Amino acid sequence: MYTTQVVYRFFAKLNHIHFLLIFYLMSEVNQLIASYLNARAAILRKVDEKKLKPSCLSKDLPLSLNVLRRKLRTSDWRADELNQLAKIIGLSVDLEVHLRQLNERLQTLPEHDWKQLVRETHIGQQRIQSLMKDYCIWRDSELFQVRNFLSKYVSAYTE
Repeated sequence: MYTTQVVYRFFAKLNHIHFLLIFYLMSEVNQLIASYLNARAAILRKVDEKKLKPSCLSKDLPLSLNVLRRKLRTSDWRADELNQLAKIIGLSVDLEVHLRQLNERLQTLPEHDWKQLVRETHIGQQRIQSLMKDYCIWRDSELFQVRNFLSKYVSAYTE
């Protein structure tokens, strides 16, 4: 009987430590995603305020005019492109830092949680592996999916 109680307490503490790890990671990931999206919005807002035309931007960005027009219309930018755009308009922002740190935090997830992240975000194992190799290719929708997953995951522990 005594051994059972000790084992139960041990697993209860282990579960609590696991929860704290996930909770800490979730708060960091939420902060990194929010920082990235805020900086991204500031850059795009500044471009809109300055009314920069694709022909002006094509001199400094290695993108065709058609691609620039589409990106300005849809706001479909990679982090490295946004960093170049920020330099052009005079903002000192490094979006890649946020995504690099995001990848580092996600890679510290335990194996079980990692598999659950892949399964529940519907991003896919190959896409996640690509994102871990090249942090500049994150899409906004994927960032929201990761943030939503971690929020649900933590709330499941607190219920």
